[in-house]
Amino acid sequence: MRRPAGRIPCYLLLLLVAWACGHSDLGPDGGPPILLVTTVTSGAEINAEGYTLSINGEPGTSIGTNATMTVDALTAGEYRVGLEGLAGNCGISGENPRSVTVQAGQTVQVSFTVACAATTGVAQVLTTTAGAAPDPDGYSLLVNGVEHQSVGVAATVTLPGLAPGEHIVGLDGVAAHCLLEGENPRPVIVTAGATSAVAFSVSCAASPAVGDQLEAPQRVLPNALSLNQIRLFWKDRSSSETGFEILWSTTGLGGTFTLVGTVAPNIVRYTNSKLSAGREYCYQVRARGGNGSATSAGSDPFCAKTLSGAAPAVRVVTFGDSNTDWGLDGTNRQVLAHSYVSESPYSAALVPHSSDQLAGKIETRWRSLRSNAIGVVNHAIAGTTTGGGGFGGPNRRSTGAPQARARVAGTT
Repeated sequence: MRRPAGRIPCYLLLLLVAWACGHSDLGPDGGPPILLVTTVTSGAEINAEGYTLSINGEPGTSIGTNATMTVDALTAGEYRVGLEGLAGNCGISGENPRSVTVQAGQTVQVSFTVACAATTGVAQVLTTTAGAAPDPDGYSLLVNGVEHQSVGVAATVTLPGLAPGEHIVGLDGVAAHCLLEGENPRPVIVTAGATSAVAFSVSCAASPAVGDQLEAPQRVLPNALSLNQIRLFWKDRSSSETGFEILWSTTGLGGTFTLVGTVAPNIVRYTNSKLSAGREYCYQVRARGGNGSATSAGSDPFCAKTLSGAAPAVRVVTFGDSNTDWGLDGTNRQVLAHSYVSESPYSAALVPHSSDQLAGKIETRWRSLRSNAIGVVNHAIAGTTTGGGGFGGPNRRSTGAPQARARVAGTT
C-alpha cells in the first residue's frame, strides 16, 4: 500500500509531542537558567574572608569581597538572593536579600555593592633633633604610659589600629645634654579613618663631660586630690638639674616605672590627671642631668590611691554671725583654711565674714580637696549667735541646730 507523499507517520508525531512535553522548561538554546552574582566592596577595614552567598535563606558557598560567582542547576522561578557574614562596619546598598526571577535559557545578573567604614585611626609620631651632639641611641616611644618601641632622633613611626579618642604619646630616654621642647608626654586625638600627627622636637648641646651624678629627690609625697587626680610633692636635693622626670607604675611598687611627665628646674610638684577612681598609682622622681652632671637615680617610690565613690558635696547655711567659724573633725587649721570654697563672695574658712556678707543668709559650698577621710562638720550647719565680744567669748551665746544636719556622701 502506498502512502500519500508529504504525510508524516502518526508514530513520529507522537514521539515529537512526547519530547516537547518532557523539555517544556528549556529555552531556545535548550539550556537551564543561570544566575551571576557579583560583589563590589570599597572602603576601609574590609573583611578579607569575604561573605557567604545565600539562596532562599539557605547559606551556600563563600564569595569574595570583589568577585563573580556563577550559580546554575536552577529551575525557572523566583529566588531570594543575599549576602551573609558582613562585618559590623560594612553595609550593603539596596535590599539584602533581594528577589530575582529567572527563566529557562536566560542568564540573570545580581550585583551587591558593599561599603565599609573605618573603626580605628592612625597616629603618626615624628621626631626631629638639632644640635652638635644628638642622642646616639635615640629615644623610647611611650604610648599611653607603656613603652612601645625605639625611635630614632629623626624618624617617623606609624601607630595603626588605635581606638578613636585621646591617646598619650611621649618620649623617654632623652640624653642629659638634650632638651625636649614642649609637653612630654602629650595628648593626640585619634579620629576613625584618619591619621593624626604629633611631633617632638629635641635640641642637644655639645655633649658634656659627665661629672658627678645628681642627688635623687627625697620625700616624694603623692596625695590623692579627687577621683581622678594625684598630686606629688618632693624635696629638691640638687642645684644644677635641668628639670625633673616623673615616672609611674600602675602595677604596684614591683612594677615597671615609665615616664609619665616632666617639669622645669626648681619645680617640686606635679599633678597627674585623668586617672581611674579607687586605683593605686606609684611614683618616682629623678633630677634630669645636664650642665656637666648626670641624671640622678630614681627617688624612693611611694604610692597613693585615688578616691573612690561619689565626690562629697555639702551646702552649709549660716545665719547672722560676722565671725562664724567652721571646723572639720581631724583636720588641722592650715588644711582647714584651704578646705572651703565660697560661691560669692570668697572667704577662707578662718577669715571672718563682714556683717554685710552675712546679713540674712549666705550659702557656702564646701568641697574636700584632701585625701584623708573627713567625717563631720564641727560647727552646726545652721545656727545663731547673740551678745557682744568675739566668738566664743563669755558674753556670747551660740545656738546650733543639730537637727538641720544631713549626711551627704559620708559627710555631715
